[in-house]
Amino acid sequence: MTRTLLVRLGAAAATAAAALAVSCTAQPDRAEPTPLTTTGHPTLVAFLATETTGADPSALQITTLKSMAQQYGPAGLRTVIVDTAKSTPDQLVNFGHDWQLSNITVRPDTDGSLAKAEDVNSAPAVLLFDESARLNKRWNGRVNNPDLAFALQALGLERAGT
Repeated sequence: MTRTLLVRLGAAAATAAAALAVSCTAQPDRAEPTPLTTTGHPTLVAFLATETTGADPSALQITTLKSMAQQYGPAGLRTVIVDTAKSTPDQLVNFGHDWQLSNITVRPDTDGSLAKAEDVNSAPAVLLFDESARLNKRWNGRVNNPDLAFALQALGLERAGT
């Protein structure tokens, strides 16, 4: 009797596992652009506090983003900084110029909706989306150049000049 019960329980567990696997694989990937991404180009999105001091992790992250944008921008990488300091568009007018971000888009997030949509709770946070606008990698906290470069190369991007 115990053996029959175990066989039945095993069969029920296998059926439940198969149903769960189907439901998990049936979940669609988010493959449509967000306000921060576009299809056709990998996008590096950094949630940063633009009102920072030189020692702030967000300020340090900007230097890394500039490097990645310069190296991988020619291969199709889009780079976006989302301000988490609740600055208005008028307050951000000179930010890109002051930091020499000519090839990086700066977006305000005055109401926090962009951060909420991407489940970002603190800055810095860096998200890498593939060319289909799917989240490929997330770093909560500051990320360094080698880690970003490795992730970009894994998406098939090549550095300029190589």
